[in-house]
Amino acid sequence: MAIVGSERRSLGRYLVLGLLFFLYGIPILYLVVTSFKAASEIPVTPAAVVFTPLLDSVRAVLNDALWTAAKNSAYIAFGTAIVVVGLATPAAYGLARMRSGRIVSFLLFSLIVLQMVPQANSVIPLLRVLVRLDLLGSRLGIIFALSALLLPFAVIILRPFFASLPPETIEAARLDGASELAIFYRIAIPLARNGIATIAVLVWILGWGEFLYSVSFLPKTDLLPMSALMSLQVSSEGVRWGPLMALAMFTALPIVAVFIATQRLLATGLTLGAVK
Repeated sequence: MAIVGSERRSLGRYLVLGLLFFLYGIPILYLVVTSFKAASEIPVTPAAVVFTPLLDSVRAVLNDALWTAAKNSAYIAFGTAIVVVGLATPAAYGLARMRSGRIVSFLLFSLIVLQMVPQANSVIPLLRVLVRLDLLGSRLGIIFALSALLLPFAVIILRPFFASLPPETIEAARLDGASELAIFYRIAIPLARNGIATIAVLVWILGWGEFLYSVSFLPKTDLLPMSALMSLQVSSEGVRWGPLMALAMFTALPIVAVFIATQRLLATGLTLGAVK
């Protein structure tokens, strides 16, 4: 019976892996394959698996506009990560150290509600805010808007790390005369570094792939990030599927590289945050 149960579990794992590949792997494979197809082969239905690989679409997007967009994506991603981590870390620590359960519950509930609001619903309010701050049409405006969107998420993830800090360590530091600021910088941050690093990576990934705010708030094409640059491949004349897929492939490459390089950190950080 034990052998039969083990075989069933193995079969279940393979079925789950197969389903995940069908949902995520096949679209990515189709994207890569389409990037190397000739324009005449792309509309073929069903999609041709056997084809002559060409670099026309790749060459079409390998230009100065792509490198400018890559710089814009990096600027937005790193800027958003710095702002969100810089604000979420002390906010999560303060929320974790609060002793009033009702206030903490209310604040956490408010953060969760903010996370439930669709991003599209924030475009008009943020547009008015950016106009008031004279940030509309700038990359700093995108960093501001994206940071406001991701800050509740970062605080929710980081709070359990600070809430699980050993109270004995905190009390010992207080007895030694350490101020709250010193405890935060010298004890809390080093002990919660995995959670902080996890949030930094996640925010960087989300910042690199930012699309909606960029196409809404950036009128100049030379300020668009890579994800928003793809929208230029859609016009009244139709969709240039080859260059569009090639741009999507180049946009995804840094995200895949960062994910592969930090997958252990992400798995450990998110798991610890959920458990704590």
